[in-house]
Order: sequence, then C-alpha cells, then structure tokens
Amino acid sequence: MIHLAFDRKWGEAKQLLSDHPNLRAAITKRFQLYLDVSHQASIQETEKATSMLKNFVKTTETTTEETEEGPRTRTRTIFKEDELDLLHSYPEEHPKPLPDEPFTGRILAATNALQRNRRTQSSKSFDRRYRDIMQMRSPDPMEIHTLADQASESSPLDALRILERAQLSGRFPKKNNSFANLELMLFRRHQASIKTSDRRYLRNLPLKPLVLVDTNIVIDALYQRIQEKLNRSNHFEDSTNQRSHFARYLLHLAQNERVDLWLPDVVRGEIRNIARSMGDVRKRFDNSFIESETLDSTLTSEIIEKMVEDLIEEFSTWNGSDEEFETDSSDDELSKDMVTFFIEHEEIYDELTKMKEFYGETHRTDLKGRKIYPEQPDRMIMQYAAVLSGRPIDNVGAIIVATHDGDFTVVARAFEERFGFGIAKNSRTLSPWLRL
Repeated sequence: MIHLAFDRKWGEAKQLLSDHPNLRAAITKRFQLYLDVSHQASIQETEKATSMLKNFVKTTETTTEETEEGPRTRTRTIFKEDELDLLHSYPEEHPKPLPDEPFTGRILAATNALQRNRRTQSSKSFDRRYRDIMQMRSPDPMEIHTLADQASESSPLDALRILERAQLSGRFPKKNNSFANLELMLFRRHQASIKTSDRRYLRNLPLKPLVLVDTNIVIDALYQRIQEKLNRSNHFEDSTNQRSHFARYLLHLAQNERVDLWLPDVVRGEIRNIARSMGDVRKRFDNSFIESETLDSTLTSEIIEKMVEDLIEEFSTWNGSDEEFETDSSDDELSKDMVTFFIEHEEIYDELTKMKEFYGETHRTDLKGRKIYPEQPDRMIMQYAAVLSGRPIDNVGAIIVATHDGDFTVVARAFEERFGFGIAKNSRTLSPWLRL
C-alpha cells in the first residue's frame, strides 16, 4: 500500500499515513524518517529536512567527573555521525528498493553541516571516503579494493558494505567479480564477529536464511498430507489448499539447500498437541463429501502421528537446539525490550485481537492490564529469533520467521528494525531474503 504511494507525490504518501494511524504504527522509524525527509525536500523545505536528519541522530551523553567539591555530572549533546552514514544505504537496502533522491541529498547536507570543522582525510569515515571515490567520472576498482582492505582491519562490516554498494552501483562491469571474491574472502575471515542481523543486507554473499517455522505452517502441511491421503477430488477447494503452497515451497527450498528450517521445541509440542485432538482434525473434513467410513479408516491416531513426525523431520534441516538459546532468550533485558515493543504497538494488537475474537476464542497475553498481546508460545518464537539475530551463526545470512499469524506479519518491518529478524507469510515476502 505504501509503495504504491511512491508513484504519487510525497505529500500524498504522508497523507496516507495520517489517515491510517494503524498503518503508521506498523512501519519503522527509519521508513517514517525517509518519508518525512523526502516530503520536506520535495516542497523545498530543505533546511527542515536536514534538521530532521540531525535530530534523528542526536542524543545526550552524561559523564561524571571528580572535582574538589565532589562528583560532578556533565551532560552534552552529541550527533551519532556513524548512524547518519548508515542512512545513505537505506533506500537500496530496503526489501523493495526506494528512490535515492531527495533523501540521500539531504543526508549529505546534514553530514556536511556536522563536519565543517573536520576536513582532513584521516577524519573521514570509510563511508565518506567511498562516496569520494564514486564521485569520480571513472572510479578505480583498485581504490575500492584498497579502501575495503583498510576498513576490514577495524570494521569488517564496513568493508563488506563498501563492496556490496560497489556491486549494486552499476558503475563496474558485472563480469568483473573481484568485488564478490574479496567480499567472500573477508566475510569468511571475520564472520565470527559479524552478527547475523548485520548480514541481512549483504545480498551478494552465498548465505542461506535460517527460517524458524511457526506452528500454523506445519499444520497447513499436515492437512495437505491428509487431503492427499484421502484422494480428495480436485474440484474441492478450501483455505488449506491455498495456504499450504507456502509450506510446500519452504520444503522445496530446503531440499535444494537454499534455506535451513528449524522447529523450536515449543512449535513441535504445539503440533503434536493439535494432532492429538482427533475431533478437531476430523471436523476440518466434515464438509469434504467423503464417506464417514473412509474418514474413520484414514484419520486414525497412528496415521496422523506418523504424518506429524515425518513433517517435523522434514521441517528440521538445521542442527541448532533450543537448549543452546533458551538461557539467552529468557534474558530479562530482552524480555523487557519485547514487552516495550508490544506496548508501543498497542493499537495494532488491539485491532488484531478484535479480528481474532470475531473468528472464535482467543488466547492472549495480559500486559499492563490489556489482554491483547501475543500468547506465550509466539512470544518465545519472537525471542528465539531475536537471540539468533544477535549472534554470528556460521553461513547464515538472515533469521526469518515463517508464519501466517498477524501477530508477526502486521508489524514485520518493525520487528526487523528493532530486533533484526524478518517475517515471511508467503513465497513473495520470502523472496527478497533468498540468495543465489
């Protein structure tokens, strides 16, 4: 919906957000900044646009020093110029690349304003030195190589980002793969120090996403297997037939080694519990025009249990274990951050709860007196994904949660910005995360 607005004026995009508060709450702060800055610049309010960027990276720093009169606290305003530098690549790193201008022009203006008294080459960030090289009519690939080598000594991630941007720039022959070779070499050398969440923008590395599969995806696959077992007629369609396409697609990708799949223990437990509820499984096929005798002979506990165990094995191609992450995922600080996130998106979860209640009984978590938030198993999956994103996992390029649940999907971009993991609800939303 938002991306369609880019075909109109920036002002109309802003109006769209003003008219839909829930939509505004679901997008990220950086995307809101991108819209605000681009809109102000487009109406010639360039100074206001520049100030927005400076305020975005402005913070206060408090220090305590000992004096003859005792401890004395000083507070000063600082601007995080490294965060401003990172915004340069935001449009191209977005899952659906965004127009560079006028956003990047205002970033350059904000950077210059903060750097008027620091003009020496040694004081320039690697990002600014890269931009200096790329401003030449014919940038020299060897200068990019040299800069990346230098950056890798103190900031391997900066080096990889430089090489990524060079490959995406279109300024160098595609047949020249020296950037890709250097990027892969540097990554293999330094991957133990690069968090998985920081790798999600490194699209030219041959890394696989690690996909945490939610219960609803596997249940879709289970009902599809039951349908196949029952040899149901092709003219019969229901939501399971449609939704199960994503489950089959995930298994196909895993079989072709393009993703790794993981079912946390909490998901395995939920799947087995649902499968044990034979009444619920049987009810799913009450209107299937299949004789009761056929259903009784096919939907036995032994057959369903075998299907479930087969699916659990097929959806478990990654060798990680819950025990390895359980301690970190229950960390008090992470739990508090997640609760803060939920409460910040109160409007969204309130609307989701109303929709869920419309379709039947709901199980929600009570936070600060409002029982509208994701239930505990879903919160565990979210925290597992956050923990994995914060770790350097060998040969993994991103952490993704595959789910149809609106508790995840409606605030997908916000989860990515805050905790570093993505959400995919179908093959289209998974596609930007795939490599090679």
